[in-house]
Order: sequence, then C-alpha cells, then structure tokens
Amino acid sequence: MSLKPRPAIELPEPLSRFIARRLAEAIENGRYAPGERISEEAVAVEFGTSRGPVREALALLEREELVVVTPRRGARVIEFDLDEIDAMFAVRAVLFALVVESFTLRATAADLEDLDRQIDVLSDADVRKMTAVEFIAHTQKSSRFVLSRCGNPRLQRMFMQMNRQAYPHYAAMVHRAPERRIESNRAARRLRQLILDRDAPAAFALARSIVEGNRRAALAVARAPRP
Repeated sequence: MSLKPRPAIELPEPLSRFIARRLAEAIENGRYAPGERISEEAVAVEFGTSRGPVREALALLEREELVVVTPRRGARVIEFDLDEIDAMFAVRAVLFALVVESFTLRATAADLEDLDRQIDVLSDADVRKMTAVEFIAHTQKSSRFVLSRCGNPRLQRMFMQMNRQAYPHYAAMVHRAPERRIESNRAARRLRQLILDRDAPAAFALARSIVEGNRRAALAVARAPRP
C-alpha cells in the first residue's frame, strides 16, 4: 500500500519549524529512542507534506544537537556515550539546582500554593507500583512547574534544550529498580518541603545532590554488561 500525504493545513509558522518542534517533542516524550532512525518518508506522510520541509526540519534539529544526519543513512536521534552521559548529568545538576534556587527565592505565595496543589506527593507505595517511565513523567511535571516560574528565561531555555536531548530516556534507565525510585522520591519530598520553607541554600544543595545521584546511577547502568 502506497503512503499518501494528508491535506495541507494552515500554520502560524514555517512548516519546517513546525515539524522540527513536533519531532523535538516526540524525542523528549520517548516516541523516538536514542539511536533510533527517523524516516523522512514516514514524517512527510504524517504531516501531509513532501520530504523537503522534513529535511529542513531535521537540519534544524541537527543544529540543536537532537539528531545526527549522515549521508545515505538519514537521521537518527542523538545517542550519548559514557563521557557524554556523564557530562549531561553534571551540567543538569547545576542547572536544576539554579532553577530550584531561583524559584525558591522569587516564588509568590500563590506559586507555592500551586506547587502544593498541582503536584501530587507520592508515597513509597505509589512509587513502587509505577513503571520507570511513569515515575519520570511525574518528576518531569514537577520540574516543568518549577522551571515555568523560576523567572529566568535564559535558564529556562538551557534546561529545556537538555530535556529535549532524550534526557527522560536516560533518567528512566536510572529508575528501573523500585528501590532507586523510592530513594529519589524521598529526596524529592524533602526538596519540596525546603522550597515551601523558602530555604534557598538548602534547596540548591539538595537539588544538585539529587541529580548527582542520578549521574552516578546512570553511569553504573551504562557500564553494566548487557544481558
């Protein structure tokens, strides 16, 4: 069966940028895994267009270091080696700590009320029943909320860029074991309380420590022999 493009729709931005944004979201959400090939033909069919705008979109994503495009092999989602995983978590530890510190310092009473109301507190039993992907989705929701109200646009852009580089995939890899999820969740509960108490220095230190712990766990998983 031949693939037929869908009818074109009007967009408020160039089609290539629209496709690039949607593909970036798909990478971040795990629809495409690190190292997975992105088919130009399949994407063109999905968005009802020719391959030209898709190639432009992939070129945009390559400049953002989300994909790697090679001649005659096409585009693949960026995949990190050990050194790159180490560097990604090291940078994220500092960025996350800065996000948490900024939010804690500037949050209004309404912001803190929203944090307390919108982001559920998970028990150890809740976390044990979750999959790693479900747990990371919850932690990403918390991070996005704090990020959205940290008041630092440059920091927001840097943090979001790192998230798009398949960070949730590597974070889920770290949290496959229930014990690891429980440990991280307990730390997240402590961090939440420090934020509500407006203890910015302690919140900064714990936020960085949480990601540094994930960094060590990620490297251990990446180094382990595959079955």
